[in-house]
Amino acid sequence: MFEDTQPAIIDKETFETVQEIRSHKHRPTLTGKISIFSGKVFCADCGAKLYFNTSVHWDESIESYTCSNYRSNTGTCSCHYIRHIVLTNLVFKHLKNVLSYVQMFEDAFVRKEIEKANAEHIEAVKKAKKDIVNLQARCDNLDELFKRLYEDMVSGIISNERFDMMSSDYETEQKNIKAEIARLQELIDMGEQEQYDLNQFLKNVRKYTDPETLTAEMVNELVDKIVVHAPDKSSGHRRQKIDIYYKAIGMINIADDEDLVAVDGRGKWRAAKETA
Repeated sequence: MFEDTQPAIIDKETFETVQEIRSHKHRPTLTGKISIFSGKVFCADCGAKLYFNTSVHWDESIESYTCSNYRSNTGTCSCHYIRHIVLTNLVFKHLKNVLSYVQMFEDAFVRKEIEKANAEHIEAVKKAKKDIVNLQARCDNLDELFKRLYEDMVSGIISNERFDMMSSDYETEQKNIKAEIARLQELIDMGEQEQYDLNQFLKNVRKYTDPETLTAEMVNELVDKIVVHAPDKSSGHRRQKIDIYYKAIGMINIADDEDLVAVDGRGKWRAAKETA
């Protein structure tokens, strides 16, 4: 395949966005309605996707999401029920704050994200380079062991059956080592892709200066995934947390209304709450 040999029909960013949308299986509903969060909402406990529940007899306030592993108390997970309108309001309010924050302090935001990405990448690369050296040494060692094993088999020190078994083990280990080396090398080379992703995120942010409503386009361009936690009723009120991960940067550390955002011990901002 030879790339860039003729003008593109659509730009690369639009193509990648469409491919991501197409990669998610959309569970059909009787109404034919598809959620704007389709393929984006996940359970905090089991990691499964949340199903969108709707009906021709329901208005928008009743539509909701439940964990796909929940089956009326017979499944492997709890309900993780959250109303569609509540999730929409939480995500939209948080996303508007993110847009305002990034647009107002873009230089500082970019500098902070690059520093964070660089620090994480530098540490990961340092470890990857060390691991590659060790793995390559083991790979070379396996070559020597295989040669000695073959010589032992030819000289009759070990049987053919023993040779077959041990050589198979060596080959499997060497295959796994080479795959791990390739993965680590890819991690070392991914710095340029991270920079591209950040630039693309900023480009998408600039498109939405003062949105009046949350659209599927906004969600697909800006949000990577939304993780829904089980509701907490210990205070007498129904409180529910969601984690919003944005593309290229994950969770964004910004100030927000205390009823919408709560900070956990690791410094991650979480959208919260629904009052029943």
